[in-house]
Amino acid sequence: MNKMGEISSKYQLRKSIIKDIRKELNLKSNKSTKKWYGSFMKSYPTGQVDEAEFVSIYKKFFPQGEVQDFARHVFRAFGGKEKGSIGFKEFYKAFVLQTSGDLNEKIVFAFRMYDLDGDGEITKDEMLTIIQSIYKLLGPNIRMPSHLNTPEKRTEHVFNQMDVNKVGNINFAEFLAGALNNSFILRMLGGSLDSSPTSSKKSIN
Repeated sequence: MNKMGEISSKYQLRKSIIKDIRKELNLKSNKSTKKWYGSFMKSYPTGQVDEAEFVSIYKKFFPQGEVQDFARHVFRAFGGKEKGSIGFKEFYKAFVLQTSGDLNEKIVFAFRMYDLDGDGEITKDEMLTIIQSIYKLLGPNIRMPSHLNTPEKRTEHVFNQMDVNKVGNINFAEFLAGALNNSFILRMLGGSLDSSPTSSKKSIN
């Protein structure tokens, strides 16, 4: 392939990826996506990031918390653990879904993250693992009510609310209904995973 053909091929690939992302995330504009894509390809010319690189990037967004565990779960939820790396589409969705995007898409992503073994159901232990990583990520700047101030207490509260049939696991329908009625889950899905420095502690109920 000559130089001109290579440039055209890369442009078409970029255009296709950005079009797919806009459709999947129901974005109103391509402007931000194009900017992210340019920065991503400049830093990672192969178009892929591995787990260590993904965790390192996550640290820049959440400098005050312990990001390793949560970032690894996000990486896994987008297929990175299985494939060994993720491309720009998964990378961009991982960050955009923390701050914007369609709520249903966020809930689908969250379910994949909580479902550690990928069997289509979430156990209490799986939920505890993810909530532990969230508490580490949020860091010391978050104030929790006393009855929910540990991952164990939070897990017990959320799981019992979602496990309607009391069978010890949660399917997607239960997770969807529970997420829409749980302020903690909604705040996490709505972009409240913010560990930036503040003059006073933030509250999460």
